[in-house]
Amino acid sequence: MEIILAKLSQLDQRFDKLNSDIGKRFESIDKRFDAVDKRFDGINSQFESIDKRFDGVDKKLADHDDQFDRVIDKLINHDGRIEKIERTMATKEDLRKITDTLDYLLKISLEMRQELIMTNNALGRHEDRIEHLEKFEKRAIKINPSFRVD
Repeated sequence: MEIILAKLSQLDQRFDKLNSDIGKRFESIDKRFDAVDKRFDGINSQFESIDKRFDGVDKKLADHDDQFDRVIDKLINHDGRIEKIERTMATKEDLRKITDTLDYLLKISLEMRQELIMTNNALGRHEDRIEHLEKFEKRAIKINPSFRVD
């Protein structure tokens, strides 16, 4: 009976040590999760900053739309004025000057539109890239919890 009690005492000691080791491991894992949480907080603040920048870009794009509307309004006004000039006193030289001016405004309008399209495309690529990086980071953390993005 003493042998059994001695064995049980040894088992109790082993279980106590194992329980202590498991507790230490869980504490270590908790600390790692806390570090990951802090990293995510940093990433969230970065995304908030990016969102603010995108809000600025959206505002600029809205301003460009307003400018386009103003340019279009001016083009429409110029068409009416050209008709009036043609009916009354336009010379070939006057018409050449007016046409050159309209061509210049149209060129600016097309360039602004092209820039807007390129900006929208770049914005889409950035959003796709951010989504890709988020997915990559999630997979990397699942695979290796100690993975860090610095």
